[in-house]
Amino acid sequence: MLLTLDTTRADALTSYGGPTNLTPHLDELARQSVRYTSAFTVTPMTQPSHTSMLTGLYPPRHTVRTNGTASVPAAARTTAEVAKESGYQTAAFLAAAVLDESLGLAQGFDHYDAPNEALEDTTSYAERPANEIVPRAVHWLEERDPTRPVFLWAHFFDPHSPYDPPPEFKDLGGDYRRNYLGEIAEVDRQADRLIGALKRLGLWDNTLFVVVADHGESLGEHQELSHSTYCYQATIRVPFLVRHPDGHRAGEVTDEIVSVADVHPTLVEAMGREPARGLDGMSLFRGRAPSDRGVYFESYYGYIAYGWSPLAGWVDDAGKYLHSSEPELYDWRTDPSESTNLIGREGERVALYQRAIGELFSKPVLEVDDTSRLAPELLEHIRSLGYAGAGALADDLPHPLTPTDLPAPATRAREQADVQRGMDLLENGLHAQAERILRKVVDANPRNYEAVDFLALALMRQRRQPEAIEPLQIALRSEPRRPRSWSYLGACLAVAQRWDEALEAFGRVLEMDPDHRQTLQLMAQSLEHLGRDDEAAPIRARYEELYGE
Repeated sequence: MLLTLDTTRADALTSYGGPTNLTPHLDELARQSVRYTSAFTVTPMTQPSHTSMLTGLYPPRHTVRTNGTASVPAAARTTAEVAKESGYQTAAFLAAAVLDESLGLAQGFDHYDAPNEALEDTTSYAERPANEIVPRAVHWLEERDPTRPVFLWAHFFDPHSPYDPPPEFKDLGGDYRRNYLGEIAEVDRQADRLIGALKRLGLWDNTLFVVVADHGESLGEHQELSHSTYCYQATIRVPFLVRHPDGHRAGEVTDEIVSVADVHPTLVEAMGREPARGLDGMSLFRGRAPSDRGVYFESYYGYIAYGWSPLAGWVDDAGKYLHSSEPELYDWRTDPSESTNLIGREGERVALYQRAIGELFSKPVLEVDDTSRLAPELLEHIRSLGYAGAGALADDLPHPLTPTDLPAPATRAREQADVQRGMDLLENGLHAQAERILRKVVDANPRNYEAVDFLALALMRQRRQPEAIEPLQIALRSEPRRPRSWSYLGACLAVAQRWDEALEAFGRVLEMDPDHRQTLQLMAQSLEHLGRDDEAAPIRARYEELYGE
């Protein structure tokens, strides 16, 4: 049994130093488990982190680097595939569209249950609460073949923003984190329901139960409100519990350096199989991580969305290195808030960390197939989760150690906060206020692609489309692989009656995303306006076929 907790920072759980009695059921599980206090995710984003969990590979090797840019290659050998080959019944019950079946993690699962707008009601965030995940998983367990073993994966998404816990868990703690903590309390309650069902069905006594978070939540540390962009402890350090059915190491608290990539080999060995050679993760089933172990992490979100330097790092017992255009080094054991950058004092250690990163990037990478382009309706779901960069192509990402003059993420916290403020104002219909904030961001950093897109949207909503043309063109010269930016540019050019340029922009969108809803509609309308009905007809027909309008 694998239970993944989305957006759950380690210190949110009471057993990891969180508020007293906030998570009594997970604390009881911790007393029956090996509790890893130095566990790290591979990136503070859901899809690539879960891909590492189920493949044992770091993101540069499994090729899923951000949310909503690619699916898991068919060449991946997932935990569920190994389980199925071993005679297991396999099922997954997921809480968010960012783990949709088309993203490739369904490989090997007999039953893969994720939100689908066409099939069921979801919130505007394409999310199911944990209290809907548990009964689905339990029903499947009740209907399983009792003569065959089971591999079950459940995913709880509740702690992801917006924070809206059940009434009994609202306003916990009395500070700005209160509703986040309320979501954690609800996750704890639903984990207990799941464990209770395993006990009722007679499965608990012979079930290996793993609980791990895909990433944490910053809640304002280092000026980051949420997650995705930075790799500080609040989002990189995660809870990780392994409960062995025979009581092996039960109740042990260990500071071994472990990674979410260890989930796959641990589960595979628990199934009686030998983990594949060449994995980045290591099995924790009966073994221990060596004392000199280091693990990799990264975030390319700032590079893709904001035009910042890539961020990659290495952490071991001696320190934590973050490589960007302005590197950082922290003694995270004695400085858990990462307030003192030691980069100028430890040149030899920095060289060792850079060598480790370089060696990782020299290892074989999964072959990417033709299924990596995501359906447009799925992209909209993922964008609704707050991952604004979804749909920006992430192929050909630079090596993290390549010298760059792009700004370091650590120096741009205010910029990101301003983009978020602009987005919030747009959502609340305050378009002129959003424009003022976003224009300042774009003037300072014309490569902040998200700010450019949102500035264009603010201008479009004020019926000032021609003013958005120049910033969009400047951004697209730096990064031409952004379908949304081309779509906005085409719409603005059409309003300005620059028809040939508009049609060229629409064509660029459809090269990358052939089913882009807005572009199909606008391109057909533009051609019809120009009297080119024969050219518009097949585009109009495709639009009506896909969207029924």
